[in-house]
Amino acid sequence: MGHLHGQRKRLNPVNSKSSKTSLSLEFEILVLGDTPYGGRCIVRLETGSFEGSTLKGAVLPGGGGWIILRRDNVLETEVRAILETDDKQQIYMRSRKLANSYALE
Repeated sequence: MGHLHGQRKRLNPVNSKSSKTSLSLEFEILVLGDTPYGGRCIVRLETGSFEGSTLKGAVLPGGGGWIILRRDNVLETEVRAILETDDKQQIYMRSRKLANSYALE
């Protein structure tokens, strides 16, 4: 995980299978390193956009993701962000996921 520290990344696009939504993000990865629970990273969202069948808008700066690759090879993620639609409505988004890290290879 250490080779990711401070890197700026652009993720463009990510498609959600369930909602047919396209998501484009720019973010910075901050590696906190190894802990007794596993490797930890924080992802700082800088900007982005989203578009779906009924909503379109921007991902506002200030959101982020908290990631731990646990010792049992489970990837635990939590993401929080504020989305702003083109008509200036704000939506708070929170997602928590667990995944087998082997499935991501």
